[in-house]
Parts: sequence; C-alpha cells; structure tokens
Amino acid sequence: MALEQRCSNVEAKLDDTLQKNKALSIRVESLEKELLDKEKLLLDRKVEVSQVGSDEDCLVKEGVVRIVDKVIEFPEFLQIFGQIKHICFAAGEESGREALRKEVVVGMFDALTASSTSSHIWRDGGCH
Repeated sequence: MALEQRCSNVEAKLDDTLQKNKALSIRVESLEKELLDKEKLLLDRKVEVSQVGSDEDCLVKEGVVRIVDKVIEFPEFLQIFGQIKHICFAAGEESGREALRKEVVVGMFDALTASSTSSHIWRDGGCH
C-alpha cells in the first residue's frame, strides 16, 4: 500500500507539473505573439519617422529658398551685392593687369589671344 500511495503522489505531482508546463507554454505563445505585434508596430513607426524626416528636409530646403527669395527682394541686399560684385570685378581687373604686365615683361604676350574679360572668371563660387 505504501508503494501505491507513493505512485499516486508521483502521478499527482506529474499532473500538476504538466498543467503548469501547459500554462507556461500558452503564456510563452501569447508573449511571442505580443512581441511580433510590437516589432511590426515598431517597424511601421520607423517607416513613418523616415518619411517625416524626409518631409522635414524638404520643408527646410523650401524654407531656406523662401528666405533667400525674401532677402533678395530687399533693396539693401541688392545694393550690397552690387558693391561686392563691383569689388570682385575691380580685383579681377587688377589681377588681369598684373598677369598681362608679367606676360609683356617676360615676352610671352600674344595680342591675338588676349581678352579684356579673361581675368573675370568665377571659380569655386567666388571671384578671382
């Protein structure tokens, strides 16, 4: 009889353990499904954020263009820009005269290829 009692106790513990195992398996499946749902939601949010980022870049670029357009409309800006342009032109003239003087002194001056505008070239976004 003691053996039967022990077998009965072992069977009861085994049933209890199997039930706990089944409950844990169900919980794991539920958590896995929840994790997959959250990963999908995170991926969707990442796509939305990247779209917002590109939209923001576009808005910033358009905003800068609009600001520049507004600045260009001011007469003061046009006057200052005209002065800068004149200074660059004058500097180019002086640079061209110096180069011409060097060519004449060295004896390499060719009047047929000389140009009055050759010294007024815009390079690298500036005047030289």
